[in-house]
Amino acid sequence: MDVAEVTRLWHAAYQGSLGGRGAGRARKPEARPERVNGLSGLCAALEELRRANGAPSFRMMERRARDAGKELSRSTAYRISRGTAPASTDSLEAFLVACEVPLRERTVWFEAWLRAQRQAVRARQDGDEREDVKQIEAVVADTSRGQVSQETAVRMLRKAGFDAMERYRRFDAPWTVNCLQCAATLRIRLSDVVLAGFRARTARSSPNTCVKPGRNC
Repeated sequence: MDVAEVTRLWHAAYQGSLGGRGAGRARKPEARPERVNGLSGLCAALEELRRANGAPSFRMMERRARDAGKELSRSTAYRISRGTAPASTDSLEAFLVACEVPLRERTVWFEAWLRAQRQAVRARQDGDEREDVKQIEAVVADTSRGQVSQETAVRMLRKAGFDAMERYRRFDAPWTVNCLQCAATLRIRLSDVVLAGFRARTARSSPNTCVKPGRNC
């Protein structure tokens, strides 16, 4: 009996054990790449795909990829299976080949990888923006904790051309205010007011122009 036949029988036995394990127990869901949004979700879907394929060993996955002209080391296959997203579409395709995914079914996985990468970029940008806001607040803060007090926040708001309609909560929290020029009710952040200070100074000298960044009365 050759290696290929042993592998085939092992896969058949593994799938049979999944089907018969625990009568009445719900089967695990199939991999759904179209539902992937983030990198962690992508890795979870790829691991589900591997299990649906009989949970081949990482050595076997390496051999399958190599036989198809793809490069996938055992360590890379292991890391993807354990939550480290493929660094490139080449690495992703090698993993798919190792899981015996037909060519016609790979596009949806490439789309999932692209969505996950875009989400990761947005998350990094949001993190950078939050750090910038913290640094800006530290510059204008008037408390020992590096935060802006209620009194100072209201004063800064009125200087920018607004009147507070509710209590100040946080430097980057939405704040309901009233525009002193056009009487419009707005939701803004004090951080935006500080960042757009130069616009506020320009707006106060121009009629019918609201100082909310990106908005005209």
